[in-house]
Amino acid sequence: METRLTEFSDDVLSVSEVTDRVSRLLDDDRVLSDARVRGEVSDFSHASSGHMYFTLKDDETALSCVMFRSANGKLGFEPDEGDDVVAEGGVSVYEARGEYQLYVRDMERAGRGERYEEYLRLRSQLEDEGLFDNDRKKTLPDYPTTVGVATSASGAAVHDVHDVVSRRFPARVLLAPTRVQGDGSAEEIADAVERLDSTDADVLVVGRGGGSVDDLWAFNEEAVPRAIADCETPVVSAVGHEVDVTLADLSADERAATPSEAAELVVPDDDEIRQRLDGIERRIRGSVERAVESRRRTVESHEEFLRRAPVVDEYAQRIDELDEALRTGVKETVEDARARVDEQTRLLESVSPLKVLSRGYSVVESEDGVVETVEDVSEGDSLVLRLADGDIETRVEELRPDTDRTDRG
Repeated sequence: METRLTEFSDDVLSVSEVTDRVSRLLDDDRVLSDARVRGEVSDFSHASSGHMYFTLKDDETALSCVMFRSANGKLGFEPDEGDDVVAEGGVSVYEARGEYQLYVRDMERAGRGERYEEYLRLRSQLEDEGLFDNDRKKTLPDYPTTVGVATSASGAAVHDVHDVVSRRFPARVLLAPTRVQGDGSAEEIADAVERLDSTDADVLVVGRGGGSVDDLWAFNEEAVPRAIADCETPVVSAVGHEVDVTLADLSADERAATPSEAAELVVPDDDEIRQRLDGIERRIRGSVERAVESRRRTVESHEEFLRRAPVVDEYAQRIDELDEALRTGVKETVEDARARVDEQTRLLESVSPLKVLSRGYSVVESEDGVVETVEDVSEGDSLVLRLADGDIETRVEELRPDTDRTDRG
């Protein structure tokens, strides 16, 4: 076989020279050096270095992207697989692999610009109307007996609120079920707030679990902050985990990051209450004991003096009478203090639904709340019977109104 030798001329380029020429061509392109590119995020990775690596793709092709830590630290969100975004940056060559990619300087969710402008406009309008003023915000009650919740019946938020409330304090949780995202959900949320405001609820929790900006947007629509501002019952907002503050947060009397945190805000911890009462009792006992000791020393001092006086017997008798009166008074003071502490303890126990349930009673609840009369349910409804040691799920087969009992009432 004949070996052919190739002679290289001066116009033969090295790989590095080709890459360098392509890089300079891209850098000199005014459009590609400052481009805004829209696409769907895929293959997203947030490296331990803080840099973000991902691909933007459309129906026909894909573009490799990198967003360094110095740039992505200012983002208000972290991109996720499938997100529709607009990335701003310059196209250049990654020389180590000879590949071109978009070096992203900033990024936003596609379509968010117009929506965010509407958010700012409505926020300014409501702020000018005074809906966010601190002087109109109401104080949360110290010991609520009923907590109203406006959220989805199928979401985790209502379960989180119920679990925290039942663990901390003997209060009832009343749910007004509503959709919390999608077209028309804002009006449903506002209606749920208005319905709860007409009940015996002492405080309301309005919100949902975490989600994207789009998921939470219903709480930025005008109907929701207005309904919260018009509510006579104190309201705590608990809208997701996003960095952005919703208009519902601004109009509410208090804001919580999560539904669980909202539940901790609206009810006290009965263990802490009992500890405070125990502390009060200890301080009263200590004060009384110090007063008794002080009076005892005074009596002993007088008794020593009177022993040396001419009328020792008469004064000694008087000292005995004073001593007895003092001991009686101290005993009554201590008993009175103990009675006040016992009364506070009984008051706490009296509002506990578990106290009633432990005597063999049960609480019947539908998805609309506690059932008080047969008119509150219909045949086929699902009910929950809450007993002292657990719950029973049942279904209504037949309604039997007691007309005699109604007439007697």
